[in-house]
Amino acid sequence: MPEPVSVELLRIKKLHPTWGSEKIVAVYKRMNNGKYIPARSAVEKIFACAGYAGVRRRRKIETGIIIQQRIKAEKPNEVWTVDFKGWRYSKNREKINPLTIRNEYSKFILAIVAVEKGDTAAVKAVFMRLFKEFGLPLYIRSDNGPPFANVLNPWGLTKLSVWRMTLGIHLDRITPGHPEQNGGRKRMHRDMKKELQGQIDGTLGEHQNVFDQGRNTFNTVRPHEALGDENAFGSI
Repeated sequence: MPEPVSVELLRIKKLHPTWGSEKIVAVYKRMNNGKYIPARSAVEKIFACAGYAGVRRRRKIETGIIIQQRIKAEKPNEVWTVDFKGWRYSKNREKINPLTIRNEYSKFILAIVAVEKGDTAAVKAVFMRLFKEFGLPLYIRSDNGPPFANVLNPWGLTKLSVWRMTLGIHLDRITPGHPEQNGGRKRMHRDMKKELQGQIDGTLGEHQNVFDQGRNTFNTVRPHEALGDENAFGSI
């Protein structure tokens, strides 16, 4: 960020110390129409470095214990991976938050579900359906965000993770800041964005229809180099 910009932001903050970064950026934007507008996250960092109290600081999960297994899947149903693709709003202002669950060994996408809420109840319902259809995996790998992990718990446990442990499923979390430990899932999300996002401009149900069609193509038609150019369905 250019120094004159940070100086101006700090000047506004000094005049209005109780205002958050969003308000400060809005004022700066109004005063400097057409010029460089900094990102809110960058502004928060500047205020935190300047010592302003009340600036949100992200709690690091490294202070706790991260449950990791770091195993390589050698057979189907050994490792499942789970994550959210990232939310958006439909044309009806419905929140679309695609939950994706994949069999790590076979690359088979078990679910792409457009949940409105990414809370414990919604995610648990999806897992219950999958457990009945495909059986229980040995491990489930996730990142350290909710509802999969809780930074306020020394072990990062949540109601969802404890429930899975009671079923005999082992937890496997990636190290914070190292998405490459779940690289196959990130690539899958990039493919979803390229292949599906341009097809969707509708309601929650219309999003789900496109996700179902995309999942079927990914599993039964699309060849995977890691599987010798076979489709995922032949490896489950």
